[in-house]
Amino acid sequence: MRRALALVLVSAFVAGCTDAPPSPAVPPGTSILVADASSGLVAVASPGARNVRVLLVRGPSIVRLREVFVPEGETVSAVHWQRADGRLIIETDAMRFALDPSTGHMARLAQDPAGLARQAVSAARG
Repeated sequence: MRRALALVLVSAFVAGCTDAPPSPAVPPGTSILVADASSGLVAVASPGARNVRVLLVRGPSIVRLREVFVPEGETVSAVHWQRADGRLIIETDAMRFALDPSTGHMARLAQDPAGLARQAVSAARG
């Protein structure tokens, strides 16, 4: 119950702190909030923004672990956790990225013809 309450409070707090440019397709104040319950990690972004924040939520504490940015000219459209290895998948209109939250390493993903992501080019970000 406390974890659910903490997630609601985090989402309300971060939604008020985001500075995404307005987009006609996305209602104002909309935020993306995805949680990985097994690790206590929460990712927060706003559609149309360039940044994604990764938070650690444990007990009464909330700690921002990382804030990553997609390349210039791209904006975040979706974010979700990949259960197999705990990576955070960040999608933009043209690209997909996989973020390792423990190291901050962000790798670019490409789509194959079957629509499955595979690692293409790696670039260290931090």
